[in-house]
Order: sequence, then C-alpha cells, then structure tokens
Amino acid sequence: MCQPTGNPVTVLRYSSMFILTQRTLVQSISQLRLFTSAHSQIRIRWSDGEDRALAEAFEKYGNDWKAIAKHLPGRAVKGCKFRGLYGKSLDTGTPRNVHLHWTEAEDKLLREKIAESGGRCTVSIAKQIPNRKYKQVYDRWQRLQLNGDIKYGPWLSEETNRLVEAIQKHGVHDWEAVSKKVRTRTKFQCLQKYITTNPLIKQGKWSPAEDSALIDALNSYPGKWIAIASEVSKKTGGLRTNSQCRHRYINVLDPKLIKTPFSKEGMHWEDQALIDAFHRFGNEWTMIAQVMPTYRGARACKLRLQNLEQKGLIQKTPNPP
Repeated sequence: MCQPTGNPVTVLRYSSMFILTQRTLVQSISQLRLFTSAHSQIRIRWSDGEDRALAEAFEKYGNDWKAIAKHLPGRAVKGCKFRGLYGKSLDTGTPRNVHLHWTEAEDKLLREKIAESGGRCTVSIAKQIPNRKYKQVYDRWQRLQLNGDIKYGPWLSEETNRLVEAIQKHGVHDWEAVSKKVRTRTKFQCLQKYITTNPLIKQGKWSPAEDSALIDALNSYPGKWIAIASEVSKKTGGLRTNSQCRHRYINVLDPKLIKTPFSKEGMHWEDQALIDAFHRFGNEWTMIAQVMPTYRGARACKLRLQNLEQKGLIQKTPNPP
C-alpha cells in the first residue's frame, strides 16, 4: 500500500476560515436566488416552439447548455438540459425511460462498433447505439471485457492479493488499470475496497478542521482532487483520498447545494424528475445528480428515492445485469 507523505500541520488559519465562511454565505444567498428563478421556470409547460428552438440550438451547440439557454428566454440552463435529456424535442423516437437491461442484439452491435474503432469505447461509438447514453455504453463495454465475470459481495483472498499487486504497480489514482489487473471487480469496487481496508485512511465523520482545509485546498487547486486530498492530509494529519474529498464537497459543502426538504405532499415535479433519471441511469447517483433540474447532490437523491420506495410511491427498476 502507498504511504502518506508530508508533515501534518496542526495550527488552523482562523482568519482564512472567517473569510471563507463569509464567501460561502454570499454564494449561498446568490444560489438561492438563482434556484428560486429556475424553480418557477421549470414548472411552466414547454411549448412546441420552444422544443423546436431547443432542438435547433442543440444541433448548433451540442452539449453546451449555457449557450443553448441563451436562445430560450425565460428558461434556466438546467431546465434546458433536463428537457434535452428527457423531453421529446431532441429525438422524438427515443423513449423517456430506456430499460436498463441490455439485449444480445445490443451487445453484438456494441462489439462490432468497438472492433471497427480499434478497440476503444468513444463518444462517437456510443452515438451509434440507439437509445443509450455514453455512460451506459462505457459501463457495458467494461463488463463485456471482463466476460461478465464481475463479482459482488465479500472479496476472496486471491482477489485481495491481486488488488495489492495492482496498486503496487499502478498506484492509487488509475483505478481502471487496477480493475483490469484484478479482473473480477470494477474500478469502483477496487477503490472502495482500498478505502475500507487501508488502516492509514481516515474513515467516518469529517471534522470542522478537515472541512476548512478542504475548502481552502479547493480554492487553491480547483477541480484537482488529487492535489486537494494531499493538501487536506498535510494540514490535518489524517489521510483522506481524492474520492472522499470530492464526495464530501459535492454532497455536503458545495454552497450551490439545495438543502431545503423535498415536498412532503405525495409525488412532486422534482420527484418525477428523480424517478426518470433513475430509470435512465440506474444506481449511478452522481450521474443522476448531474442531470437533475435542481442541485441536490448524489447522496440526497439516493436517500429521497429510498424514501419514495418505502412509502410505496414507486417501485424501483431492476439493476442492469
């Protein structure tokens, strides 16, 4: 296993914490205003003219939803993105809820297209698989490469040994390479196994000092989670992985997060959006959170769907094979 590096810093910079708290408060107020505007816009029914304008803008700008929204007065960026992903405007032949199960014909077509491209799974390949998003195509190809031999549940000793060897060879940042070496586990399973079994990695609740260090590091290295994790570990003396840092921020600390409760009165427009996204992406909660018209975070989306299921308001679709 890899050892942590750097000397821990135990003295917190209170002045920086105060400045960051003020900045976060201002950003939260700004985001609340934006959400209030977007909330009212999303609930207005889309007209045929808006659908046509959205389709034309999509043809011109692709997935640049900010540019697309500029051509649709009164529509928020996330509202346009959600309509584009789930509405009828971009592809009238695509059903709203594509079943997650892959057919033999789809697998055959995917293998043929991958072979034609020289063995690489690209966005252009995904576009040739009807009614499938790139993430679905990529994940399916990963499974097919492993001959469907992905295991779940407790790890066998030989799997753990292969994981250790793979980490020694590839390190703790290239989990796709590690997964290929292990052979029977996905990259996410390998990462989770590493996190839960490495005694050097701190688990459980984050301290205020860690949160402050994370925000400070994010300001210095925006989007560079490996560097951010390194800074957090140096400043707090407890090793946190880049995955832990990223999830902590996007699910808890991000000032853009909407933390008001979901509607308590039965099914709500936001709930329907969540269910549609789940039918589309399965248990890919990060992906679901990204396409939601409101910014809730992956953890909040997962908990809300579980709550709806417990109340008997929905029945979850089976996971993909």
